[in-house]
Amino acid sequence: MKFIENNWQVAPLATRDAAANDITTAFDFSAPPRAATLLGTSRDVVQTPTHATTVVYLCYGLALLMLSGLVAIWLWRHRRLPRRELA
Repeated sequence: MKFIENNWQVAPLATRDAAANDITTAFDFSAPPRAATLLGTSRDVVQTPTHATTVVYLCYGLALLMLSGLVAIWLWRHRRLPRRELA
């Protein structure tokens, strides 16, 4: 927000914005623009799963399994017993 306020000379929206740090120094506006890089239109790249992605998928699967187990236990404990009908 502070960068936008300083760049376009807009008043701060709140006191928090007025006290915020500006990130203008992170940019080099004196450098010439880089040449455009055109990306290909082909999507033939196939990513092979790495060890890290395998671990992440295993953790997600374990978390899903644990969650479904907890839901099953909760449903089992809070099941409604059928009411007996009075004759």
